Amino acid sequence: MFVIIQRVKENTQKITEEFLWKQYKLHYGDKIDPKRYEELKEKLFKECENPQNAMFIALNKDKIIACISIFKYDFRIKNLQYKEDENIAEVSRCYVEEKYRRQGIGTKLFKEAINFAKKQKYEILYLHTHYFLSGGFDFWKRMQFKIILDEKDSWQTVHMEKYIN
Repeated sequence: MFVIIQRVKENTQKITEEFLWKQYKLHYGDKIDPKRYEELKEKLFKECENPQNAMFIALNKDKIIACISIFKYDFRIKNLQYKEDENIAEVSRCYVEEKYRRQGIGTKLFKEAINFAKKQKYEILYLHTHYFLSGGFDFWKRMQFKIILDEKDSWQTVHMEKYIN
């Protein structure tokens, strides 16, 4: 299988959006109401306009099979001990279509995100995931992320970080 990794541009924005919302529905179902999906959609591509942010997709024959985003962290989660002068990027929206998992595609996407982060001079990568997401937590542990906060909440939210520079 031949996979191309590329940054999302205006010409791939629509198919990226379709892939992402399909993944959201698959993984979160009714846990997120439709209004929240619309808010996330608006926020995502607005954030992509900032040169400090990027979203990458993996393509197989013009079909998106995976994605990942890396954005400047916005310090919205008050339980974390970050200082606003720290150079932190948030890794999110990492999804690999189920039949393409365990083939190194997520790792390739993550390496692309790390390269971008280093060029932007980010020092810490932050993410949060949920234990109920199939393979997510274990993937991030393999990528050497460390747990910094386990909320033990109904969403099974776990916050993780990795130093890169």
